[in-house]
Amino acid sequence: MYDPADLIQESVGKLFSRYLFPSICATIMISINFFVDTLCIGRAMGEGGLAALNLSLPVTSLLYAVGSLLGVGGSTRYSAAMGRGEIDEAQKIYTLSTLLCLSVSLLLMALGVLFLPQLVTFMGGTGGSRQGVTDYLRYVVWFIPVFTGEMFYNIFVRNDRSPRYAMFCTLCGSSTNILLDVLFIFVFDWGMAGASLATSLSICISLGLLLCYTRRSECLLRLQKISLRLSEICQILRVGFSNFLLEITTGVVTFVFNMVLLRLAGENGVAAYGIVANLTIVVTATLNGVSNAMQPIVSANAGAGLGGRVARTVRLAIFCALGFGLLFALAGEVFSVPLVRTFVSAEGGFLAMSARAVRIIFLSYLPAGVNIVLTVYLQSIQAAKEAITLSLLKGVVLPSVMVMLCGFLFGLTGVWVSTILSEGAILLCALLLCRGAGQKFAAYQPVE
Repeated sequence: MYDPADLIQESVGKLFSRYLFPSICATIMISINFFVDTLCIGRAMGEGGLAALNLSLPVTSLLYAVGSLLGVGGSTRYSAAMGRGEIDEAQKIYTLSTLLCLSVSLLLMALGVLFLPQLVTFMGGTGGSRQGVTDYLRYVVWFIPVFTGEMFYNIFVRNDRSPRYAMFCTLCGSSTNILLDVLFIFVFDWGMAGASLATSLSICISLGLLLCYTRRSECLLRLQKISLRLSEICQILRVGFSNFLLEITTGVVTFVFNMVLLRLAGENGVAAYGIVANLTIVVTATLNGVSNAMQPIVSANAGAGLGGRVARTVRLAIFCALGFGLLFALAGEVFSVPLVRTFVSAEGGFLAMSARAVRIIFLSYLPAGVNIVLTVYLQSIQAAKEAITLSLLKGVVLPSVMVMLCGFLFGLTGVWVSTILSEGAILLCALLLCRGAGQKFAAYQPVE
């Protein structure tokens, strides 16, 4: 499984191709954990179960955001040090990142266990949906270190030049989740708690395999005795913060959408958005896979000062993201009704509302893929200020403003259309920020 790719010498096209398939597969398989939960819950518990699941999603988004913050921040610094030939420094960065991830995860677990009822209320779990949200989050809070750790180690293993092994670990975990979802929900009839437990246990499998990788002789991820360096902690957080914002603001935006939809269309509106949100997780996973394939190559070559290779890699990633975005937009137009019926046996108004949401929102994936690539590019060359600005605009500011404004002016249709308008505005901002970063950072240079 070990992939000894030479990130600063091998052909950029070959490198990108080698990383692309495993990266996309890994991110898609992570999203399948949520997709299968939605499918099984929708079939077993209908619209009420889907509403409860969607109200719970911001919590899991927070956990993946923490793993992404420390995984991307640490691994970007790690890859840059490797690109400079500083192996000892890279391993110290890995050790420090690991300690940070463990400490933050244990703190979040303690808070989640102690304040679960308050958390459920804050997420909108009231009335008929409260019990479902409680059942789902009850297991999630106990497995918080597993959720964050799996994301953290998957990123680091990929940056240790082993994208195929990272994909293998995720595939094993997701396959386990599918089996356990069917067993716990349909055979044991454990409902929302069964879906939560299935996801949590499957992520344990993936994390266990990732930890086994660190014991292999060819693995360069080695723990060392270190002293806590505040400056390096700040650098890790600075570089990873933009990715943290992208992950966590997915939950924030979902929360804002839920509140707007509850006012405009009640629980059916939230359930319809829950279907689209879970389809979006799979789509975004594919687009994230493109940027994840790009990130180790850009980080290593930026660290080595090879700006031409950085530019070629980014260009490949943009073309790839545009291709996937077009494919998804066409799929949403042609298969909107079958996609909705995959989750629920719906007819009439709910089916029409959900299918319309799919057709409109899927158009936003054309610019969304490019926005993700450009955000990760800024982060990979450690242009933290620009990356954080773009992440804030993309993750929470523009989507939240647009959905509230368009929902107020145009009702339910405005909620769906707001996704297209916000992604288009984000693309313009991204191009301006990347132009400025290209002038400030020598890593981005004209093609050699």
